[in-house]
Amino acid sequence: ISRSLGAARGAQRSSRARTAMRWSSVAAVGSCLPLAWSCSYVEIPFPRAGRNGTAFMIGRTMELGNLFGKMSYVIETVPTHVSGGKYGYVAPMGVCGYPHLNTKVAAEGMNEVGLTISALALEQSAYEAPLAGSTDIAPEDVVGNILAQCDSVDSALDYLASVRVVAKGLLDKMEMHLHWAIHDPSGRSVVVEYLEGRRVIYENTPRVLTNDPDLTWRPAQIRMLLSH
Repeated sequence: ISRSLGAARGAQRSSRARTAMRWSSVAAVGSCLPLAWSCSYVEIPFPRAGRNGTAFMIGRTMELGNLFGKMSYVIETVPTHVSGGKYGYVAPMGVCGYPHLNTKVAAEGMNEVGLTISALALEQSAYEAPLAGSTDIAPEDVVGNILAQCDSVDSALDYLASVRVVAKGLLDKMEMHLHWAIHDPSGRSVVVEYLEGRRVIYENTPRVLTNDPDLTWRPAQIRMLLSH
């Protein structure tokens, strides 16, 4: 009997050790995720007949893959009666299947009038503070709301000025650190970031975007690379 009890205790300790090692591995991988964020966005010009003679094809990589088998992506059409706004849109949706966090989030998309928006990770983001009487939205709602409500870069910026983007977090479980590239059929392209609690808008002259650091750093870096 004593041998059986000893063996049982040993198996129990071994099981606990294996469980602890698994969770340590998960924590280690999770701590490295910010280092793996390297999504890229680019606007590629090509000639067209029309007002300005140039159109842009938008390309984007999604480096945040199927995390622990619980994250997947689907392309969905969201009609007006579902979007709840003025416009329907098409969007790649990130589908998160973690317990108590089962939701879809639009990572980017294009609406029926040709407005596009892409969300990329920016760990440096620090959002606006809630304000009494204001309309607060979470970062993960920016893409869907703009596609549903706006028809140009100007109207997208007006929309963001009318609300406050606050760190509500994904279903109050996890804060998403993001910045956004917005482009309309006129060819205007901007990037919107939230830094130190303020909304910052840049004309996206290079027509590219990645992750950290914020966009103030990039023009100087591009000039340095082009000079070599």
